[in-house]
Amino acid sequence: MKKKFLYFLIFINVSLMALADGALDVKRDTFGPCDKVFYSLVTFTQEPIMRAHLYTINAEGDQIFFAPGNLQYQPSTKSWRFARRQWMIVGGHGTVSDVYYDSIDVDGNSHTVRCNNSLVSKNYQGWIDLFAWGTSGCKVDKKADKYARYTQPYDGYTGTMSEEHNTYGFGPSFNLDGIYPHFSIGSNSSKYDWGINGIYCVYPYYLNETRIHHEGATNEPVYTTSIAYDSTYYSPNVWRTLTQAEWAYVSQTRKVDGGKAAWCRVNLCYDESDVAKTRFGVILMPDDFNGSDLGLTDDDIRYGEESAFPLRYDVWHKLDSVGCVFLPAAGYYDTQNNHIESVNETCKYWSCTAYSASVAYLFNGVAVEGNGYRCYRYPVRLVQDVIK
Repeated sequence: MKKKFLYFLIFINVSLMALADGALDVKRDTFGPCDKVFYSLVTFTQEPIMRAHLYTINAEGDQIFFAPGNLQYQPSTKSWRFARRQWMIVGGHGTVSDVYYDSIDVDGNSHTVRCNNSLVSKNYQGWIDLFAWGTSGCKVDKKADKYARYTQPYDGYTGTMSEEHNTYGFGPSFNLDGIYPHFSIGSNSSKYDWGINGIYCVYPYYLNETRIHHEGATNEPVYTTSIAYDSTYYSPNVWRTLTQAEWAYVSQTRKVDGGKAAWCRVNLCYDESDVAKTRFGVILMPDDFNGSDLGLTDDDIRYGEESAFPLRYDVWHKLDSVGCVFLPAAGYYDTQNNHIESVNETCKYWSCTAYSASVAYLFNGVAVEGNGYRCYRYPVRLVQDVIK
């Protein structure tokens, strides 16, 4: 009895801490009638876990940790946040989507509406997660860079951008980190990096839940995982975008688990109750990753390859608990033809490095390529530097 009471106190304490810090909701699975429900210790909290498992980004040994989800923006409130879960994406017309918002109609009634990257405007109430290069929302300084035209997160959805506007039109004429490439002109400034903004971070607590059934029942107690969401706010200039060279080092140069490749392509099963729900993308393993410590085999993880079978939820839960990063295939927005392409198929993310006057480097989930038109909109996964 004392042990059960202790578990109950632990749960109450965790709940109060979560609510005090702005918890959004709690998801609980139901299993029918039972005598008692109590919670054991928190298994892990995603945001602190990301801090504990680091990624080396260069030969000098500098390290970062990744944000716990893709970057999202709400134009109507000018608010930035990270996706609540690593696999969540917004999508567009006729595509998969995991993000919703509450909309108020003319009669004052609230409706839950699916977010859509295709519908964005300056006053759009939903969230978007695809951005043209260098669109941090900063004010354009014509004196510093006379070629920068479009820097707002909602810019680039008109479908009317001509080829000449692609040149110097989106973002600065220099790298987002303020370092000049060979072709650049203008001011040395990093204000175009999305990390200049204050960003709201929502992350899940995973709770081990035990349900004790009615006295005399023949079946065993049910053990499952419940999720509660906590939140925090990061001040401006805490996060940043990786450079071309850093993306390459993280994905190609680093080795993990005794010299194995630090990535794999997967169809990730993200719903414990439905194995058909999968999200395509790339998993990056942290420096300290060791699959055997988790009881995983090469059949569970295809290092440096694409897995032939969906990644089971229980395997992903283990990977998530040790700081592995999942980059979902969020697709991209073709600005010139005004539609979403390759959602749940194409896994490409912006770097902060310019390739030419109209193109910037992209990380394609495995390597870095210099073919991302700045006016096209791709997802962003920010990082935070580890201070030595």
